[in-house]
Amino acid sequence: MPVVRPAIERPMNDPNRNLDRNPDGSTNGKPAHSQDPSGPPRLDASRPLDEGLRWAILGQIEIAEDAAARIPLSNESSDRAMRVRRCRKAIKRARAVLRLLRRHADRGAVDRIDADLREAGRRLSSQRDRDVRLQTIARLLGRNASEDAASSARVERPDAFEETDRAAEVVQARMRDLEDRVGELPIATIPWSWLRRRVATRWRRIRRRLRREVARGGDERLHAVRKACGRLEAQLMLFEGIGDRRVRRRRKRISRVYETIGEDRDLALALSTLGVGEADDELRAAIERRRGELSEELERRIARLRRHPRRSWSMLAPTKSSKRPSAPDSGDPLP
Repeated sequence: MPVVRPAIERPMNDPNRNLDRNPDGSTNGKPAHSQDPSGPPRLDASRPLDEGLRWAILGQIEIAEDAAARIPLSNESSDRAMRVRRCRKAIKRARAVLRLLRRHADRGAVDRIDADLREAGRRLSSQRDRDVRLQTIARLLGRNASEDAASSARVERPDAFEETDRAAEVVQARMRDLEDRVGELPIATIPWSWLRRRVATRWRRIRRRLRREVARGGDERLHAVRKACGRLEAQLMLFEGIGDRRVRRRRKRISRVYETIGEDRDLALALSTLGVGEADDELRAAIERRRGELSEELERRIARLRRHPRRSWSMLAPTKSSKRPSAPDSGDPLP
């Protein structure tokens, strides 16, 4: 039987506040995505940690469901690409937060939910790869993707839209089922101290792994460590509404590493679509030149991931100001 989650009135400074409110102001436990289209996962310091993690996962699943439902509604390639990307990003964030529950819930149930989320994301992976190739080549050529017919011919198939629409319908149905299963999942009490240790350990391991894999080289190795960076970034996002500013600074650093490796992988995908010809040779040279720049940039970004003592991760604990309602954050730039 589906679980009906009660509406919760959240503090004014809670980034998840809009998840409980419809555009007309009513609350029914469903997210109002028009208020927050990106929907990063956030914790609410006024609620138990286990319940906050459940809400964060459910919020991402609902965003993925909404994005999947909107994919067939547009015939514009750019709009569809944006919705596919948003759906896959929400699924990845849900999986990253779900991993934190493995020691505090039924491991088998958590792994089955994770496997279903992974399978749903893979259904849209081929469309995402086509979008990435098109956008990357168009960006290198200095044109808008919709105006570059030559690039489009390389990466699009006549049945691409129909294939994606069918996949989106399956993903939407799967998200509805997962929403009920996550809502029913029993979760034990999770102490804040455990979560701080977990994040600090992941930071140190990823830092060492990045240095090792960059030294070894290889696109697949870098892609694997990039996925680990994405999971850590999503987990750090949880604390941005309740911790101090250092949380956001560290999350930004890991995010830049993630983006740099991602751009290099996008260029590698675009390179695989090139044929033989003068124009393709010029484009191939531009891709290789940019990948060389990214290699140097990645080394600089990894060097900025300084080792932080475990005690410095106390920033992840809720601050006093995060436990009471206050005015929304002004969005001042980082120092």
